Amino acid sequence: MLALTEIREYGCSSIQVMRRPRAMLEDLQDSVRPEHRPAVDTEIAKLDATVAAGFAGSVDKEQAQARDRQGIGGPAASEISSPAASN
Repeated sequence: MLALTEIREYGCSSIQVMRRPRAMLEDLQDSVRPEHRPAVDTEIAKLDATVAAGFAGSVDKEQAQARDRQGIGGPAASEISSPAASN
């Protein structure tokens, strides 16, 4: 996962730069072979630590920790309630 190191390090102050790799890594968790999951888990832990350090005390920390596949900065799918759920 060396490819993510520079993205994580140089993009640590950008909400969107933190959200896109999280989406990718969480998708990978579900699709990689079991022997490769520890490497993905390690990258997610590094991303979590980067967000914790870069957004400590920030009102944007929760948003920076959310996943965003499309890079549009919208809420994570889990944060969107369906119209049926609100009735």
